[in-house]
Amino acid sequence: MKMTKATDYALIFLKHLCLLEDGRISSVKIISEQCNIPKRFLANIAHTLSKAGIIFTIKGMDGGVKLSRDGGEITIREVVEAMEGNIRFVECQAGVGVCSSEELCDVKHFWDNKLEGFLDTLNSTTIKDLSEFSTNTLQSAPQRLDTGQMPNAK
Repeated sequence: MKMTKATDYALIFLKHLCLLEDGRISSVKIISEQCNIPKRFLANIAHTLSKAGIIFTIKGMDGGVKLSRDGGEITIREVVEAMEGNIRFVECQAGVGVCSSEELCDVKHFWDNKLEGFLDTLNSTTIKDLSEFSTNTLQSAPQRLDTGQMPNAK
């Protein structure tokens, strides 16, 4: 499985939102500039994440985006599936009748077992875990984010 650039950017975007102080919002424009992600592309990602219930979008002059719940409650699997759809390693994991060799093939069971372990990892890893993963990177991130934070939405 290879994740798309959109999923990679979605995880970066959510990591930055997770680093904001409780109740704070930011904007797609600010985060796109901080992360060097094209603004229009990030806006499309934000729309997808909003439809999946992962972030809230607040319209208006004081609007912006924020996590819909604590970063420790949003799993990486939830994000990947919102961006990519169902996760699978090989096409035959999509369901019965996808492969003409499925009755004779034992390899699918191997991949099913590996996929289960991979999904367990994605289920047990959260956006908060991701934001705490690299202490070197994160030590400077809050200072950059402070200048881009917007006041609480009313």
